Amino acid sequence: MKKILLIDEDPGLLAQLRRGFRREFQVETVLGHDQVFTAVEGGEEFAVVVNDLRSRDTAGLPFLRRLRLLAPDVACVLLIGDADHDEAVRAVDEGVAFRFLPRTSSADDLAAAVRAAVRLHERRVAERELLEKTVRGCVDTLSEVLSLAAPEVFRRSRRVRDAALLVGRHLELTRLWELEVAALLARVGTVAIPHELLCRASGSEPLPETGAAMLARVPELGAHLLGHIPRLEEVCRTIRHQESPFVPDETDREAVCGARLPVHARVLKVVSDYLEAWDRHGTAAATFSEMRRHASRYDPEILAAAERCLGGAPDSSATRATPTKLRALELEQDRVLAADAVTRTGLLIAPSGTPVGIPLLHRLRNFAALGNLREPLEVLPTPGEVR
Repeated sequence: MKKILLIDEDPGLLAQLRRGFRREFQVETVLGHDQVFTAVEGGEEFAVVVNDLRSRDTAGLPFLRRLRLLAPDVACVLLIGDADHDEAVRAVDEGVAFRFLPRTSSADDLAAAVRAAVRLHERRVAERELLEKTVRGCVDTLSEVLSLAAPEVFRRSRRVRDAALLVGRHLELTRLWELEVAALLARVGTVAIPHELLCRASGSEPLPETGAAMLARVPELGAHLLGHIPRLEEVCRTIRHQESPFVPDETDREAVCGARLPVHARVLKVVSDYLEAWDRHGTAAATFSEMRRHASRYDPEILAAAERCLGGAPDSSATRATPTKLRALELEQDRVLAADAVTRTGLLIAPSGTPVGIPLLHRLRNFAALGNLREPLEVLPTPGEVR
């Protein structure tokens, strides 16, 4: 049974409306906008809101706009008088209201409008869920392509994701799914970088000027690659600014900096530099000592949060269970590598911790068929294999 919310300053009218709808819908009533927002922000889900524009406490476009922002799937039906007509038309034109009716409308007409609003709500929910599945599918596919094309880059991306989520949760950031996606795909632009340059970049020797310039364009290229996927606008902004310093060089007057940087980009900057410094020093004390010497690069609140929640080794959560050893032909989809999968010459195919999907499964078996896979592979044990 769908839940609808009735808003009016007249308790008698609310009681009358409740009686009229209670057989078809789960009905809740409130007298003012504060109660509406408290309910919605507290997780209550409504299919339809019926709002009397005569109620000054909930009248006007500002209320309807905020309600639409907080609960985009809700369909709003307005009850109006003659003086409210122009405002109601604007609300429908802006998409913050579905339909309006005179306050003198019959119970049957109001019930028909609410039923139509419920159908609109159901379409919105279905479209949103479909879009979310499509976006998640695109992200999963891109992640898998990155893991196959640049396994070392993917290994780093997973480390960045794990650390970024720790910091994000510590800071109680919202929309953590966007932070997770941005961390996983932050280096997707490396697909355009020659493999030899990526190998040199992972070492300690300095890069030639042309190579450094190529790597500097990776964030912008990554943002461009993701720019056509719906709902990833903020992810693209985060990826574009992932290497931007919090306080820019004084000569760069047009740089996006400080609070204007996406907060998720500020997290990625801290976490990425932390992992790079950790790989050089091997201790949290030395890592954060180096970062504090360059404190202007980082949001101070995020740097402090990282120091509080990333004090241990970045990979300390790795499993200690005894791995299961399998040959490529014995390997099945959805197992997780417990050690790097490499060729006989030591070339990385997939890093430890990578879930085995269909493309990776075929890739490993193809290497094995050519006699160029170091076997057996080590995978995490399933619950039935743990003793």
